[in-house]
Amino acid sequence: MRKLCLRKGTCGLLLLLFLGSCSVDSSYDLSKDIDLTMALGGNGLALKLGNTEKMYLRDILKTNESSLLDTITSGDNLGLYYLVESGSSNFNVNVDSIAPFEINPISARTNALYAVPQDVSGANFYKDTLASAKSNLNIAIPNIPVEVKEVHSVSLSNAYATIQLSTDNSKFKITSYTDLKVKLPDFVESSLLNSAHEYVVSGSSETITIPIQTLEFPVDGSFGHEVLDGEIQQDGEVSLDGNIRLSTDGTVDLSKGETVKVVFNVTFSKISPQQITGLVDPTLNIDIDPIQIRSELPQFLKDDSVRFSVTNPTVKLSFNGENLPFPLLFKGILESRVNSQVIASVSVPQSGRVSIPKGSTSVSYFSQASTPFDPYGVDASANKETVTDLNSLITKLPEQITVDFNDGKVIADQSAEHSIYLGQDYGVGVDYEIFIPFQFDKDLQVLYNDSVVDMNKDLKDYQAEGLTITATALNAIPLNLLVEIIPYDVDGNVISGISVESATIASGTLDSPKQTEVSVKFSPTSPAYVSEIEKLKFKFTASASDLATGEVLLSTQYIQMNDLRIKLNGTIITNFN
Repeated sequence: MRKLCLRKGTCGLLLLLFLGSCSVDSSYDLSKDIDLTMALGGNGLALKLGNTEKMYLRDILKTNESSLLDTITSGDNLGLYYLVESGSSNFNVNVDSIAPFEINPISARTNALYAVPQDVSGANFYKDTLASAKSNLNIAIPNIPVEVKEVHSVSLSNAYATIQLSTDNSKFKITSYTDLKVKLPDFVESSLLNSAHEYVVSGSSETITIPIQTLEFPVDGSFGHEVLDGEIQQDGEVSLDGNIRLSTDGTVDLSKGETVKVVFNVTFSKISPQQITGLVDPTLNIDIDPIQIRSELPQFLKDDSVRFSVTNPTVKLSFNGENLPFPLLFKGILESRVNSQVIASVSVPQSGRVSIPKGSTSVSYFSQASTPFDPYGVDASANKETVTDLNSLITKLPEQITVDFNDGKVIADQSAEHSIYLGQDYGVGVDYEIFIPFQFDKDLQVLYNDSVVDMNKDLKDYQAEGLTITATALNAIPLNLLVEIIPYDVDGNVISGISVESATIASGTLDSPKQTEVSVKFSPTSPAYVSEIEKLKFKFTASASDLATGEVLLSTQYIQMNDLRIKLNGTIITNFN
């Protein structure tokens, strides 16, 4: 905790003893009334440095020192600290196209519509007759992508059927037809067909063209016709019925017994499927960049001994499914990693999958508690999932958290009919946020290091039997603070010849700050070790082990050190000459 060591009021703690830059007990003036060649008494040397100002948590946990750290600025949780990291990604939903294919042409003939009763030279007459014929039509769609499981309808582009009318006897021709009904199979849809699935036409053209908009197949699966071995086949009947006028042109000779039949040939344009309805199961992968945590944290949270057991970490996922052709279902694996090693893994949700609806943006929260933590306000319409082991990801603050949505974790919802344009990319945006509120359980342990440096220029002339730092700590932070001080020499080495006791500052609250008498004692094995001190490294371990679940860290919480004193213990040996 930087302010505990360095704020005005402490004046650098031990430095003040030797620099005299703070007000001290006037009975000690190192330039007067002391035999500069003698030891300074057997009771040691004590200095009263006074009180510090309140050291607020906002001055220790500074939000501007980390892009991840922030506080709530309004509402019931005013000042609550939280870590936040956010990012975005996108992925495409698509199904490969079905290659254009051909429908085999069909041909049908009527029965004999007229038999010549006797020989006729230069025949010139017409005959009205009722014509009827039919033929079987088979449609096979090959090379269907493996992602397509069922097909109910196939929308086509510029597809049509062409019917060519003729006679099997060139001496006769079709002069006209009236209410000729061309009936197509039920699975062939055209805007020209009536409710009986017939195209009714009158005229004299030998060619009749019928546009085809869709092919619709019977449902034998959930929503369509099941695709087997990459293919769908469907049979149906094409029939022709109507009044037809046959005639000769006056230049032909007819022989007794000659007959005439009407022939109709049906051909189809190349079929290019555009859109299908039915059921598809495309492979979907969402690549989300790892959520970087540790590199953006304040230094005091990076130590390996930090343990971080928060009460309600929350992951928020927003999917922009406005362009989705059908709803999706997803599950994911969150992994926390240190040095590329997985230290914890959590499934979201804990069981089953969560829906991503089509045509809208959807939000899903995954939180340890039933009510998610969102400093910006929980979206009332969002899906909320409780993941009871979510905090295991951050028992030790990781370098990064990875989000895995690959390998079949995101699928098309098989409980709904699908409609999709083949070969088209449907983009889906993903926004993600992870919130880690500083609301913690009993296993929380935070470490903070700071140092007082450049002490040797003032201590090199002093030797003492010991050193004690005392104070009355007033703590309004709900964490027990274990204070340890480690002495270093000018070469940066720990002075192993000085043992240091630790002290605990009891936790308190804003409503009831806790007062603790603090004493940290240095015991050198030789008085000379005091003169070797160059730096004191302060190690503050914040522990929540004795606290109730649900405590929070607020920027308005503080610690204050009152009646701060530094004492050189026992006989002090120096030389001021």
